[in-house]
Amino acid sequence: MVTTTYTLTVDDGCEASDAVTVNVNQLPAVSATASVGSICPDDQLTLNAGGAVNYTWSSDISDPSLTGQENSINPLVAPLANTTYTLTGTDANGCVNSDNVSVTVKERMFADFTLSQNAVCEGDPLIVTYSGNGNNSAIYNWNFDGGVSATTGQGPHTVSWTGNGTKTITLEVTQLACISAPFTQTVEVNAMPIADFTTGIAEGCVPITVSFTDNSLNTAAGVTYSWDFGTAGSQQGQMVNQEFTVAGKYNVQLTVTNPGGCINQKTKNAVVDAWPLPLAGFNANPESSSMKNPVIAFTSTSIGDNLTYEWNAGDGTTYNIPEFTHTYADSGYYRVELLVTNAYGCTDRFENQVFISPKYAIHIPGAFTPNGDGLNDVFQVHGNGVKEYSIWIYDRWGALVFFSNNIDQSWDGKIGGVPANRGIYVYHTYFKDENDEVSEKTGSINLLN
Repeated sequence: MVTTTYTLTVDDGCEASDAVTVNVNQLPAVSATASVGSICPDDQLTLNAGGAVNYTWSSDISDPSLTGQENSINPLVAPLANTTYTLTGTDANGCVNSDNVSVTVKERMFADFTLSQNAVCEGDPLIVTYSGNGNNSAIYNWNFDGGVSATTGQGPHTVSWTGNGTKTITLEVTQLACISAPFTQTVEVNAMPIADFTTGIAEGCVPITVSFTDNSLNTAAGVTYSWDFGTAGSQQGQMVNQEFTVAGKYNVQLTVTNPGGCINQKTKNAVVDAWPLPLAGFNANPESSSMKNPVIAFTSTSIGDNLTYEWNAGDGTTYNIPEFTHTYADSGYYRVELLVTNAYGCTDRFENQVFISPKYAIHIPGAFTPNGDGLNDVFQVHGNGVKEYSIWIYDRWGALVFFSNNIDQSWDGKIGGVPANRGIYVYHTYFKDENDEVSEKTGSINLLN
């Protein structure tokens, strides 16, 4: 405090004086401080007043938390933004002074993130991407509800789950000691089906039909079943029967898809073994003979490995060898049968007819197949005891297409070197036997190709 005395002297012939003393008080040393210089959003701090007796607080921007605490020595405030607080203090002498204190409000942190999809299959990846305002120095506290991610920090994260159900993903972000509000999203993890199947009898001679039955796990209503049988085809359904017509081993794959789009496959290699059939066939040389020499040689032309043979010569005689010569005891037509069996037990049967004519007889076939397969390719008249012979063959319009007077000459089914049309042709024959007996015959031939 500064004290000053002022003296007044009056001299008007008479001298007189007086004095007054003035005390000048010092301004109060008002002090405004804060418990911290910066805070996180929604946090509180304490303002501290000192150096005076009475105080009044004010702020440069509106601070609702200060309302009602303007005359408090230590108001508890929560500024919404950077704020400068002014403290006005009055001492006992009524002297007034002021001081300022500034508080910084840090940036509010957000933990927002996005999901690549709202539902995934068990074991499939979900991409979780952070979309808030944290930087690489922030601390990211992820909770994937049992999910696994190989990434840390901000991400993005590739997350997968081994169990199904509704999963809740939560994130909190801490930056500059400020913690965000937790952000959550849910994702539906659909159970992955486990494909499997069983088969019925899956090996045998072609064509073989095999039954397939779904035996998958984690299936529910709406599941679809797709079967792939390779070159044998494909089918849809929980239980199917598939025919295999070509010999070989087949891989079978079952694809199971549930309503959530989760797909699982099961492949079984060589699960079906379709065995090949042999192809039976034989040649008869000659196809017709007579009682003058009723001997015919039979030779198997069958195709297949490790074949066994069962012949029936048509007269009750049987053979089990690939070729043989048989002598017939009487004239007539004989249906010769050959049954062949391969190593798998698969069989095939072939039949053909041979003719043994009586002495001085003629045999005219009713059909032939000039297709070049070596079997019945020509129209050939056979006879024995024939001294003279002629044959005329006409088409359906009466045009002559073949003539011969040589019984050993055959018609190859061609007209002028061009294959004739399939159909019915009419023949007329003339022959004279060794007894000079003349016979004539008219009939039809069926040309097949």
